[in-house]
Amino acid sequence: MSDEKKESGELAVAVTLDRCKDLSAVSVTVAGQKLTLRGDAFVGAAIPAGDHTLELTCKGYVPQSVPVKVGAGRANKVEVSLPKQPIVKLAKASKSYVDGEGVTFQAIRDVDIVIEDLPAVGEFLSILGPSGCGKSTVLSLIAGLTEATTGEVLVNGEPVRGPGPDRGMVFQNYSSMPWLTVSQNVEYGMKVQGTPAAQRRERRNQLLERVGLSGHGKKYPKELSGGMRQRVAIARTLAVSPQIILMDEPFGALDINTRMDMQDLLLNIWHQEEATILFVTHDISEAVYLADRVSVFTPSPGRIADEIPIKLDYPREQKVKSSSLFRRYEGQLIERIHELSASVAKGAEVKLSI
Repeated sequence: MSDEKKESGELAVAVTLDRCKDLSAVSVTVAGQKLTLRGDAFVGAAIPAGDHTLELTCKGYVPQSVPVKVGAGRANKVEVSLPKQPIVKLAKASKSYVDGEGVTFQAIRDVDIVIEDLPAVGEFLSILGPSGCGKSTVLSLIAGLTEATTGEVLVNGEPVRGPGPDRGMVFQNYSSMPWLTVSQNVEYGMKVQGTPAAQRRERRNQLLERVGLSGHGKKYPKELSGGMRQRVAIARTLAVSPQIILMDEPFGALDINTRMDMQDLLLNIWHQEEATILFVTHDISEAVYLADRVSVFTPSPGRIADEIPIKLDYPREQKVKSSSLFRRYEGQLIERIHELSASVAKGAEVKLSI
């Protein structure tokens, strides 16, 4: 055995990616040497004997630094798992605006949000708070429509630099393009992306049926009710299969019956599309009914004062709103919002629970 082999060893690193078997995007380095993927392991020869640190990276996954001891003259084996990055992460995110008179207004301050990329159906987060507290600003930051003044806004571990097809947004105001038919509105995003016509038609028909608008494809938005227009907006957003759906009070202008119908439609779509949803609302009952977690914002500048997990089983029906557990969540949120409003009215410091 040569002196070099006596002072070095082979290293094989078996890597497991959360919910992915394709290892081609993984990078593994140790002692300045990049290991080579062979089969289901990353292999390196002539690694200097001794203590080292493995560095593993892969887009969309949390980087890992793993201590490893390489024995001289022998094959060394290590197993490492890479967890997924949070699908959405805001870290100390703040946003300020300057008005026409040069006065600075801070919309949100030091907002921290972490939404994990859950297997199967994603998380449904409701954001609840008073008017002007920065709820919509948070969605705009994630959508890439504006940039944070300070702090980080990450999607799948990458800084948000602008809008992208992995994020779709539904607004409160009816946002369908009035000069396009329902079918053309739904197909628009796919057409921009260059999706072949046959695939566009298939996806369009699937979504129109899913949102209850089959037979309305040739109509224009002006011929539809408010609830139907929001169904078009939802279908158009879903057409490009975004991972993240951002909804800014989408049902705020609807009557109570239509609103309940849209809530149930959204829950069904959420499970079918397996997306992550961030939903801004003023309505406490709506926040509890839809979400599996509710973030409560302080008055401006908005900060997260509390986060309340909602332990109601899915699928949910409107009758759950009369249950004692549902009313308990409503009461908890009402009390917390009242405390925040009272603190602001008195000029007292707002107490954050997280």
